[in-house]
Amino acid sequence: LGLAEAAVLLEESGRQLTRSPLFSAVALTHPLLVGCAIDSACRRLLPALAEGRRIATVIAGPGLSPFVGVTGLEIHARRDGDDWVLDGTAAQVLDGDTAHVAFVVARLAEGGMGLFELPSDCKGVTRSPLQAWDLSRPQACWKLDGVRLAAEARLDAPGALGDRLPAALAATALLLAAEQVGGAARCIELTVAYTRERQQFGRPVATFQAVKHRCAEMMVRLEGARSALGGALAACSGLQGALALDEIAVARVQAAEAYRFCAAEAIQLHGGVGFTWEYDPQLHFKRAQWGRQW
Repeated sequence: LGLAEAAVLLEESGRQLTRSPLFSAVALTHPLLVGCAIDSACRRLLPALAEGRRIATVIAGPGLSPFVGVTGLEIHARRDGDDWVLDGTAAQVLDGDTAHVAFVVARLAEGGMGLFELPSDCKGVTRSPLQAWDLSRPQACWKLDGVRLAAEARLDAPGALGDRLPAALAATALLLAAEQVGGAARCIELTVAYTRERQQFGRPVATFQAVKHRCAEMMVRLEGARSALGGALAACSGLQGALALDEIAVARVQAAEAYRFCAAEAIQLHGGVGFTWEYDPQLHFKRAQWGRQW
């Protein structure tokens, strides 16, 4: 299937705050390999990833911006005979504590960048799980100290990555937007259900005009984000380069802001219980803040 179908999966995952490698596999790894790796590498790697036999993640600079440049990359690669040697620190790697393999976009000593397959059990790799604020998004710090990889570990065609990487990371950004739309929708569902139950002054608080207005504003934000997401998904196949990135950027910003707003309002409209561990709005707020910064 295509990007639109993947967006449906990610939207439902975001609605339920799924804590699984689905995002790192479908939204991160797959677009990167399909867009940037050579065909023989895709044929070798993608079946095991699709079947869930291997968990993969991506290291491609802080925040995985579609506009990441060579100077923003955290990992450096240099040749040593026929092999490659990787060094550097990736401060926050999604699912980095459980991944079997990371696909690393590294800065090459001779200039430019390359894509490398890095098994997590390689000599010289140190993984340190992080105490992340959002417990549904496990992360780890990866330190590479003289990690030696064979020549075939490089997966991209020399010189092609610079042109292809922005589109791959933009697809990731769009799927993150889909996840955020799902999370925002769930915040509204939880809030409407709670305010219909919660009694104050002898009647449900959902009947109060001020509460209705705030729920309506949540819906307006959500529908704006959903429309931007749908527009970007519809346009992506026909747009190239900067135009496609513009459409995706609009959807990404709209979704991030809508999710943050709806999660914050859900906490407020739940009252004192909104930020307690027994209720989900605080979990959505943490996920929304993580995605907005990422």
